[in-house]
Amino acid sequence: QYLEDRLNAYTHSYIYPLAMLIEDEAERQKYIEKLGLATIYELVKSSDIADTQVTAPATIRLNLNGHTLHNGSKVQLLDGTVKVAEAIVENGVAKFDQIRAGVYKVVAPLTEALALPAHAYLVVRENRNNEKTLDYPQIDITQKAISQKVSLQGLSNWEFATVSYDPSTKQVQYRQNKG
Repeated sequence: QYLEDRLNAYTHSYIYPLAMLIEDEAERQKYIEKLGLATIYELVKSSDIADTQVTAPATIRLNLNGHTLHNGSKVQLLDGTVKVAEAIVENGVAKFDQIRAGVYKVVAPLTEALALPAHAYLVVRENRNNEKTLDYPQIDITQKAISQKVSLQGLSNWEFATVSYDPSTKQVQYRQNKG
């Protein structure tokens, strides 16, 4: 249970150079001082600059490839496990009016046939075109449920824990090896 709790608590945040997210010099300087950065080119997480006043619009386009979404389907932007924004999909497009600068995981909606696009993230930068297109699989291609296993290894490649996922049963199994 301890391993499961630790893995689920990990926030999975992305990092990006401060200079590429925020162009305003005063705002950059604020974070250099606040975070103790040496230069504007150091990497920051979106949560590091969560109090920024810099925002920009963003657009997510969904290339459905013949799939159909449920009415009211939404695209979400996440910073780690925290939902930052949500937009309803209209004609294959989700528009976000003002999103604070940062890097966010894009959570696309399931189609009626339970298809999803590949994992994606969106970089929201000041004064830039913040767009991303997500491609769903072709509707006529058979999708296969593939089991996945994450192996956590220590010294000498000794496997001290595993996390396995079986999509056919939708179960996650955590195993910790004693040693």
